[in-house]
Amino acid sequence: MKKQLILLLTILLPGTQQKIRVNERLSAIEIEKHFPLPSADRIIHYKKHHYLIKTSEIFDEDGSLNAVSFLKSEGWLEFKRDEFSKLKNFLEENDLKPKLACQVIGKKSIKINNDTIVYDSLNDRRHIIYYFKKNDHKRLFILKF
Repeated sequence: MKKQLILLLTILLPGTQQKIRVNERLSAIEIEKHFPLPSADRIIHYKKHHYLIKTSEIFDEDGSLNAVSFLKSEGWLEFKRDEFSKLKNFLEENDLKPKLACQVIGKKSIKINNDTIVYDSLNDRRHIIYYFKKNDHKRLFILKF
């Protein structure tokens, strides 16, 4: 309850910042209406649109990337930290960051690492933030904290 109150005050009071510890970040792409929907465990329904989850990043207590999963046609392809740390350029090639630091910095803004992003919605009861890639509403990101 105390954490929710602090987060709510952070949103209501401009100029305040609240660090949040992200457990998981999902990225998804919008499914066009004429395409059939795949398995329900890969689909997110958000604001009357369907999004297909493409990646799932799991973070540990200090915000370091611990595991990543990619959705491929044959299923989920998973990499743990000890596996992907041995692969040269793995993070860069897959547009991943080794650490994730996140702060709510205003009524509709969050700061992820060094990027300030306007988020679409925040559900503090479910501990979820939804945001889109800059000027692209076909790619949805979900932060679970």
